Amino acid sequence: MTLRAERPPPGGALGGETSRTAILLFALGLTACDPGARLHGRLTASNGQPLAVGEIRIECPELCLLAPVKNERGDFDESKLSRGCSLGCQLRATSAGHRDFVAPASNYCVKRNGGLCSELKANTKLEPNVVR
Repeated sequence: MTLRAERPPPGGALGGETSRTAILLFALGLTACDPGARLHGRLTASNGQPLAVGEIRIECPELCLLAPVKNERGDFDESKLSRGCSLGCQLRATSAGHRDFVAPASNYCVKRNGGLCSELKANTKLEPNVVR
């Protein structure tokens, strides 16, 4: 019994054209990767007490980013793969027992990418609902 080692075809084990295509697709995938959009900060009541339950949204009017409060300190930090949110979007902060806070998202944009905002930082205070 004789064992023979076969040589790979020219251009690599996948074949010349196939391996070049695979390399090109991989390179295009790397250049198309977006750093993403990020929304972070802290949600508190108007008296400064942290709100452990709530969420911050960036609406354009469709939802661009949603960041739920993650701990009892009122911290939120959420990212998603996206080119960013339009500077014309609105930031909306909500928590049960408090009035919604709505403001232009551009007020909280700390990193711009062309006409988009790729990072928003919002330390937001909510007023309590007043029951009469």
